[in-house]
Amino acid sequence: MLHTVLPLSQPYPNLDCSHRKLVIIGDGACGKTSLLSVFTLGYFPTVSPPPFPSLYLFLLGFCFQKANLHVPAALPTTTCARSLCNYVRRQLLTKYHRAQIPTVFENYVTDCRVDGKSVQLALWDTAGQEDYERLRPLAYSKAHVILIAFSVDTPDSLDNVKHKWIEEATEKCPGVPIILVGLKKDLREDPVAIEEMRKKSLRFVTEHDGEAVARDVGAKKYLECSSLSGEGVDDVFEAATRAALLTFEKGEGGGCCVIL
Repeated sequence: MLHTVLPLSQPYPNLDCSHRKLVIIGDGACGKTSLLSVFTLGYFPTVSPPPFPSLYLFLLGFCFQKANLHVPAALPTTTCARSLCNYVRRQLLTKYHRAQIPTVFENYVTDCRVDGKSVQLALWDTAGQEDYERLRPLAYSKAHVILIAFSVDTPDSLDNVKHKWIEEATEKCPGVPIILVGLKKDLREDPVAIEEMRKKSLRFVTEHDGEAVARDVGAKKYLECSSLSGEGVDDVFEAATRAALLTFEKGEGGGCCVIL
């Protein structure tokens, strides 16, 4: 899937193509912003590996102690600096209830080609935390496709797809196609994440689990991806663009209307 990107806040060419709007929703900190960043900007929003690993590891231990974060009993010898950075980030998100780290992704328009058709796809990020409940509905206006995201290492985020997000999406955008997306699939093979799940007596959401929920909520498709590795990211947006085109190709004025 070929695409170029422009910030939504900047004017962009009026190309001879279809215009579609994608909105992504889901629990806070499940990985929505990272997914959009990788697709549009080409990089994963995380801390860069340090130039001096030994000094970094010393400072890392100090930060763990000061922040009173859980320190794994043993990190595998293959664990790299990037894994440690991501681990610290997730620990901080958990410790400080995640709501204090709001979504910062700027909405973008990306020019795509799907099935030989040119499409300008506007990407709208949302904050999943309860503090933003009254603001989030504004993003739904004139949406052509909804991505509902959850994290495979957080079973509760999949439960909330059934008990919260599908209800909100169908209420605000009736008839708009929905695609369910499992994020952070790389964590199923991450030694640190596996150990954390074991200590919490939790299990990763399986692909079968996701497919079952997708059927239950009437999603058009279920996909998984890893924003960290990039695996499956393009497939998600290709499927979303195709769903929007197929549903609204008979009328360019489609999209949902939000009444506040």
